[in-house]
Amino acid sequence: MKKSFVTGLAILLPLAMTIVVIAFIVNLLTEPFLDMVKGVLNYYGIFSHDLGWISSEKVQLYLSKFIILVLIFGFTLLLGFLTRWVIVHYFIKIGDQLLHRIPLFNTIYKTFQEVSQTIFESSSKSFKQVVLVPFPHGGCYSVGLITSDEVNTGDHDSRLAVFVPTTPNPTSGFLLFFRPDEVTFLDLSVESALKYVISCGVVSSTFQKVSKEEAMERLHRAVLEDEKEGKE
Repeated sequence: MKKSFVTGLAILLPLAMTIVVIAFIVNLLTEPFLDMVKGVLNYYGIFSHDLGWISSEKVQLYLSKFIILVLIFGFTLLLGFLTRWVIVHYFIKIGDQLLHRIPLFNTIYKTFQEVSQTIFESSSKSFKQVVLVPFPHGGCYSVGLITSDEVNTGDHDSRLAVFVPTTPNPTSGFLLFFRPDEVTFLDLSVESALKYVISCGVVSSTFQKVSKEEAMERLHRAVLEDEKEGKE
């Protein structure tokens, strides 16, 4: 009997101590806010009646502790997220400031930074239509992105401004001017075209040729939307 008692005690004691410690931590965390939460529950009449054999006071006590623990957990999670976000952005900001102070390097860095922000942060506004253009010579084609549909090159010769990005780094490329009948308009989104260029053609997207009229109508709609957003 003595050995059985000791064996049972060895099993129950860790469990009991764990429960005691958890109860102590719960009471320590919830006690400062308990009266406030119970006051709110009483004000709205939540669990103001007995629940079976459990009195309403006990129900409100347990519910208040549960609500407090959930709020503390949510606050702790939010605080950790904000702290990490602030720290990460702080170091990014410091690094960016240091790069901006390095002679010669800062000029190149600022240029690529501006181009990258233009391409990746507002590509849908900067580029209006995906096309194929005869570049670098007439025997082959390159993916191009129209940046403007009305560029006057003289003698009433209106052309399309087309940015041809390099692969796999689309932040560099060539700015070329074509007549509308020299390019092939594609039914392909700007985002998909950039993925295609960055992946060197590995990430392919299904696309097909669209008529010049349909493409120009899309271009004009895009221009009107940009102008409308600019006014707003």
